[in-house]
Amino acid sequence: AYCVAIQSDNKIVIGGSAGGDLAVVRYNANGTLDNTFGLNGVAIAALSSSNDQANAVVVQADGKIVLGGYAMNGSSSDFILMRYNANGQPDNTFGTNGVVSIPINGTSEGIRALALQSDGRIVAGGFFSQSGLSVYAVGRFNSDGSPDVSFGTNGWAFSSPASGNCFVNALALQSDGKIVAVGSASTSANNDWGIVRFNINGTPDNTFGNNGIQVTGIGTQDHAYAVVVQSNGKLLVAGASNNGSTFDFAVAKYMPNGILDNTFGVAGVRTHSVGAGHDQILSAALQPDGKLVVGGSAFSAQDFHEFVIARY
Repeated sequence: AYCVAIQSDNKIVIGGSAGGDLAVVRYNANGTLDNTFGLNGVAIAALSSSNDQANAVVVQADGKIVLGGYAMNGSSSDFILMRYNANGQPDNTFGTNGVVSIPINGTSEGIRALALQSDGRIVAGGFFSQSGLSVYAVGRFNSDGSPDVSFGTNGWAFSSPASGNCFVNALALQSDGKIVAVGSASTSANNDWGIVRFNINGTPDNTFGNNGIQVTGIGTQDHAYAVVVQSNGKLLVAGASNNGSTFDFAVAKYMPNGILDNTFGVAGVRTHSVGAGHDQILSAALQPDGKLVVGGSAFSAQDFHEFVIARY
């Protein structure tokens, strides 16, 4: 299981993989399987002869469920979107038999994050790899699964926050329609947080950071896995940072122009050692009172990974 969404009726949708196939499961609010969905609460799709996986899930206002991930295509992987009707059957009005497969002529590519615009268009973020390096890839799709050609180039926008491999791990939509993508941006020496903001048409937002890009180095190796937008336009980004020996929880706050907010933590950053070994934040949610709840894992002194929830 790699992703979760809560429906308006409080049913819980979880996406991931099962036996190498793309899988989605729906639970009732009390945690029992929802037998009105798929087959006994489970829907599985074999999209390739090899491994398929859902990394992100969103639920539309009409109850349809959209999954984003990848499907293997020989030795490479393709972007995959799949939409299910509320009963767990593939939505044949979306793509081909409910599936949109997007090979962008790269050696490896995949979706790691999804977001829904208020007009029903779907924004997907991930990575696109060619010539041995991965770059940020953000695409926008119409409600029928076709690329939104008004966005970027033929529906896609790409960015390289650093000279090495770069991967989008999370997306957020601002109230003005701008798209924030966060993830990992590597150089020959370090791995930093890469934060990129796109205008609503897919062009870089030059009012943010350096030509739309903000790179933050906290420790020697840093990874950003979650982002939320506050009502005042400030961004909270969360992930992990290496303190020289192990990874710690890390949270940073940014002004709307991409500059670190010095009123938060120490110079805009808060790191937090939870366990005796590697700790990482993998998800985040903002409470109505402005407090930030994060979820992830910590490596304890007993050599076990443990679930962790923290609030800031």
